[in-house]
Amino acid sequence: MKRAMIFCSVFGCGLTMGCTKSKPTAKDPDPVTVRIDDPSQSMEPTGTEEDKDLAPATDKQREQAQQTLQGILLAMHKFASEEKPASLPICFPGDSADKDGKALLSWRVHLLPFLELGELHKKFALDEPWDSKTNKPLIAKMPKLFAPVRVKAEEGHTFYRGFSGNGAFFQPGKNIDMKGIADGLSNTIGVIEAGEAVIWTKPGTDIPFDSKKELPALGKDIDGIFYAATLDGAVHRIQRDFNAETMKAAITTAGGEVISIDSLKPEKK
Repeated sequence: MKRAMIFCSVFGCGLTMGCTKSKPTAKDPDPVTVRIDDPSQSMEPTGTEEDKDLAPATDKQREQAQQTLQGILLAMHKFASEEKPASLPICFPGDSADKDGKALLSWRVHLLPFLELGELHKKFALDEPWDSKTNKPLIAKMPKLFAPVRVKAEEGHTFYRGFSGNGAFFQPGKNIDMKGIADGLSNTIGVIEAGEAVIWTKPGTDIPFDSKKELPALGKDIDGIFYAATLDGAVHRIQRDFNAETMKAAITTAGGEVISIDSLKPEKK
C-alpha cells in the first residue's frame, strides 16, 4: 500500500498518483507556489462585510485565492501517495472519527503535514475531538493558507469547503475511489470558496448537497466571482450567477452529464 493510497486515510478514497491523468499534480512542471510565511498565525484579510459588494478584488487577492485552492488540491494528491497513518480511522470521506464513529477532526487538519505544516499538526491530539481541551486552543492557530483573503471572518474560520451528499465527492459513510469518478477529475469540483465560513478544525462542515434542492449561496466574495478547484488540481473562476444545473453537474462525480466548466466562468468583457 506504500505510496498507493488515495486520499483514503482522510478522504476515504482510492486515488493513486499514477491512476489518473490529473493535472496539475505534485509532479507537474508548473505548479502554483503557495506562499506560507508564518504558518502558525492567521492572516488579516483585506476588505470587510460592508464593502464586499463595493470594491473589486485586487489582482493579488485573486492570485492568493487561486493559490490557496491549488495548494489544497496538491496536498490531497500528496496525501494520496503516502501510506495511511494507522491513527486515522474514517467517519466519512474527509474527516476522521473515533472507534465509535464520533467525528473528531476536519480533513483540513489531516492535510497539514502535506502543506509543510507538520509542527502544527503534531500539536493536535488526533484521537480527541476538535473542541477538546487540547485541540480547541489550536482553532486560533489557523494557517494563512485557510484564512480568508477577500472578506473578514471570525477567528479560526475558513471559507474553503467541499460538497457533501449523495453524488458529491464527500459522501458521509461512503468511500470514494478516485479512479472510479466517472465524470472525470477535470469535470468534478473538489473544494471551493463557500458562501459561509466554518471553524477550520471542525468536522462535518462541508457544504450539504442534494441535487434536487437549491444550492446555497456560494462565493463570499467582493466582486461577483468566486473560485473552485476541480479534482485534477485546476482552479476556475466562477460567476456568482452561474447556471444552477451546470453547477450541480460539476459537483456530482458520476452524473453522466456532458458539461464544460468553462461555461461557469464569467464572460470576458
